[in-house]
Amino acid sequence: MKPLRHSAFTIVELIFLVVAIGLLAALAIPNLVHARGLNQQNSCINNLRSIDNAKQSWAIDNRMTPDANPVLADISIYLSYGKNASLPICPLDMGSNFVNSYTVNNLTTAPGCKLNSTNHILL
Repeated sequence: MKPLRHSAFTIVELIFLVVAIGLLAALAIPNLVHARGLNQQNSCINNLRSIDNAKQSWAIDNRMTPDANPVLADISIYLSYGKNASLPICPLDMGSNFVNSYTVNNLTTAPGCKLNSTNHILL
């Protein structure tokens, strides 16, 4: 008669599994953090692009000169799409508002991000 053999993991196999999962996590977490930062940067740049397009549309519709200086009230209609739409907010702003996130600037100057003026730039 054969002795019964239990098919279970040994402690060495379990330690190896935990170490392997730890190594995979150590490799993945920095990449996820980098990807999140890059996604926030791209989202902010797209918001800046929308603000610049709204400024230019406002200038064309109102026949403004290149030195005109629009304010948020002037371009907000061009930024909100739909009935319940809100103004764009920088992803770094944690749910505040447009005024704390962006500067509109004049027509010849690109809009700017108040939270990260080094990486969130409209070129």
